Amino acid sequence: MMKIERAFVNPTRTQIALVLLISNLTRRLRYHRFINDINLKGDELVLDFGSGWGDNTRYISDALDKGGRVIALDISSKWQDIIRKRLRGRKNIEYVSSDVRTAGLPDSSFDVIVIHYVLHEVPIEDRQPTVKELASKLKPGGFIHMREPTKKGHGMPIEEVRSLMSQVDLKESLKAEKKANFQVRYKRCG
Repeated sequence: MMKIERAFVNPTRTQIALVLLISNLTRRLRYHRFINDINLKGDELVLDFGSGWGDNTRYISDALDKGGRVIALDISSKWQDIIRKRLRGRKNIEYVSSDVRTAGLPDSSFDVIVIHYVLHEVPIEDRQPTVKELASKLKPGGFIHMREPTKKGHGMPIEEVRSLMSQVDLKESLKAEKKANFQVRYKRCG
């Protein structure tokens, strides 16, 4: 299993409360627009990699109104417990508590993989095998839709992301760079 900062694997009650408070205050600005940028048709199979407390999963679920489904994958069973409670009653969400490399998800099955502020939390030595595994889960023509922070000390340079993605033959498109983060899409060709 990956070694990830304690707050993301086994958060305290205070950390959970703080994250949920901030989430409630910024949800529309931060997550809704990010998911809208995917332009889902409603019938896709989407993997929310590092689903955490479920804000992206909520908006993905809402957009999948024509029979689509979202798999909320997180390495933390605590966050999985929280997301299950927050999003209970939604029939188009499946919850998986696992490392993507051991989750047993079928290859070439996802139309879209969403990564929002997660990849930089993966230990450096685990990033390439994790990205390789994610790429193997995409259908031909499928894509990774991601946003990552770029601040020194909290984030990763876009050049590192480009290198990771090019090593698994994913092609970059639809890029938006800002001072504190970047948003980009990587498509599986063929």
